[in-house]
Amino acid sequence: MKKNNIYLLFILLINSILFAAFIFAVPGFISDDFYFFTLIKENIANPISFNIHNSFLLFFRPVTYFSFWLNIVAGLSPFYMKIFSLIIYLLLIISLFSFLKELSACFEKK
Repeated sequence: MKKNNIYLLFILLINSILFAAFIFAVPGFISDDFYFFTLIKENIANPISFNIHNSFLLFFRPVTYFSFWLNIVAGLSPFYMKIFSLIIYLLLIISLFSFLKELSACFEKK
């Protein structure tokens, strides 16, 4: 196994352990979740607004709010919503790691 893959596995393992600890320590929702869920339920057809004058502006964290929207549409429980968020989080880590690996390879060639 390549050294880079070992680093990626280590990063994924550490993040999974820390995230899983949070999932089991706080099994339900956190108080600010209800505000966002209410906004999303009221605007179910428009999960992310790009209009800066709209009071429903959830553009600042589009991946987070999009995952909230998907969870609400699917009707998942808090536990499965957090597992789904963990999967998205790990996929983003893999994507970022791959991007940085490719980027560093481009600079090494020059």
